[in-house]
Amino acid sequence: MKKLWILLAGATVCIAASSLVFVLRDYSMQDRTSTIASPEFTDSLMIDGQERAIITNPLQVFFGLNPGKLPKPDVFSFSNARGYVATWRVEKDRLVLTDIRVLCDFIASSFVFRSVMSEVFPDEKEVFAKWFTGRIFVPDGQVVDWVDQGYSSTYAKYIVLRVERGIVSRVSTMNHDEFVRFRDAQFEAYIKTEEYRRGIARGAAVPQMAGGSVSEKDKEQAREMTRDLWVERYTSVIFDDEQ
Repeated sequence: MKKLWILLAGATVCIAASSLVFVLRDYSMQDRTSTIASPEFTDSLMIDGQERAIITNPLQVFFGLNPGKLPKPDVFSFSNARGYVATWRVEKDRLVLTDIRVLCDFIASSFVFRSVMSEVFPDEKEVFAKWFTGRIFVPDGQVVDWVDQGYSSTYAKYIVLRVERGIVSRVSTMNHDEFVRFRDAQFEAYIKTEEYRRGIARGAAVPQMAGGSVSEKDKEQAREMTRDLWVERYTSVIFDDEQ
């Protein structure tokens, strides 16, 4: 029987994978920003000679197109709900993937990762991210509003990379108020999309909404939950009417 090592409130526990029903949130990391229930390890991007955290997941698009490529961590934690962390750099305006790592252990209160780049992309040390079109957000200031969920925390400033089929076409900045206005406008546009409707129909935000009739109360609950849980996705989207 396959077993899975899971972090439960800072302790590592091994259980049968088939018996996994839920896991508790892990509070052992403080400096992180998840798409599920607690802030999560971010991807990182080399920009201007510095490695910076990003609150966008460009590799999720690739795994959506190639689900069989998604690596499986040896250790599961809601601190890394998507199951991996990726490292990126921009070279000559090209977004390049340089590494993918998964959680493999928890030693002396520290998470341990191992590289799976060669498993996902055999014989390739770096990969041009031609699959990704969207925005990448780089927090560039102090936390203004800390939210212990997903990528919902907000920051004083942001560097924003607009990427089209892997090519960085524009780099701009936003202050906190500009980001909040942008985020809210993006959400209003996103809830009109087929992607949002499909997610709600699957019960991705509120499980009781999967199939059958949906009450107005459920719709409103789903709207408020997805505003926080899906912020990484809808802020990165470039809509067709944008220049």
